[in-house]
Amino acid sequence: MAIEDNIILKALLRERVRLSAGIWAVVRETHATEEIYQDVIVKALANRSKINDEKHLLAWARRTGRNLAIDHLRRHRDRCVVLEESTLDLLQEGLRERESDELDNRLDALHLCLDKLPGRTREVLDLRYGKGLKGTKVAEMMNRTVDAIYQVLSRAHHSLKGCIENQLANLGTRSTSDSQGEGAK
Repeated sequence: MAIEDNIILKALLRERVRLSAGIWAVVRETHATEEIYQDVIVKALANRSKINDEKHLLAWARRTGRNLAIDHLRRHRDRCVVLEESTLDLLQEGLRERESDELDNRLDALHLCLDKLPGRTREVLDLRYGKGLKGTKVAEMMNRTVDAIYQVLSRAHHSLKGCIENQLANLGTRSTSDSQGEGAK
């Protein structure tokens, strides 16, 4: 069954930074990266009948973006240095591993920081984001004003942002000191 246009667009827009990073790693040119990214969207829409689901779409988009980037380099060979296919494979794999590690670290930091929030704040966050309720409904359920709920959400966002940044900075400091310690052994 073909994937719907709106699912294609939402997924590719959500993954824009990652897809563009993969393309840019090949072409190293901002304007070309943007054009190729847009071509990936057009091709995805044109080939929607061949794409099964979102996971398949994203794998297809990464591969298509890379292939279009290589084609761009071949067309502009006089202006560009083209890397070997095996080198591009290694770069792509390295990007995927780094993205996965960064996402895991961010999720771990988020969970740790959520646990530090007061119970009522976590409850508001769960109702608003976990259950997807509108602020007015959350206010009604908690017998609070809408303004009060939005203030709780704003403070929670600010608190989580700071906490996550601290957690990631501490993780970076530990990773750096760990790798320096290993080198000293």
